[in-house]
Amino acid sequence: MKASLNKKYFWVFLFCTLCTLYSALCTPIFAQDTQTSEPILITSDKVEYFDKKKEGEFTGNVRATQGKLLLTASRLKVNFGTQGNKIEKFVAIGNVKMVQEEISTSSDSATFFNNEQKTILTGKPHVFSKNNEFTGEKITVYLKDSRFLIEKNVKGIVFPE
Repeated sequence: MKASLNKKYFWVFLFCTLCTLYSALCTPIFAQDTQTSEPILITSDKVEYFDKKKEGEFTGNVRATQGKLLLTASRLKVNFGTQGNKIEKFVAIGNVKMVQEEISTSSDSATFFNNEQKTILTGKPHVFSKNNEFTGEKITVYLKDSRFLIEKNVKGIVFPE
């Protein structure tokens, strides 16, 4: 009886966690308007939630889509803050790729900060825009301003139109 009750609470809790992700992770990586009400679909091989830490971790073949935005990674850690009702940040780790319309990125990791509306790419980060390609040691994408900053060992290939 106790095991079935725990299993029931687990499924209710997982449903609530996914609903929180749906409502809180409403920020595309490269959008002009950084707030959207489009749903987020996250798939992975496994998800684990740590209630005391207010963190969730998706592992294995992570794929998150929202509108025209696609994020893929090996792992996605989501921090819901002290109240547990709003995403403060998420960290995508392992072969991270983000694609939205004509802009795409690749890196070993990407950290999104919700309050600042920025994403930091590290670990061999690349940004591709049309035929142009930029690399550096660290790339910061500022969502509100629709701009990015590339730091250290910057290289770019730019094709004039």
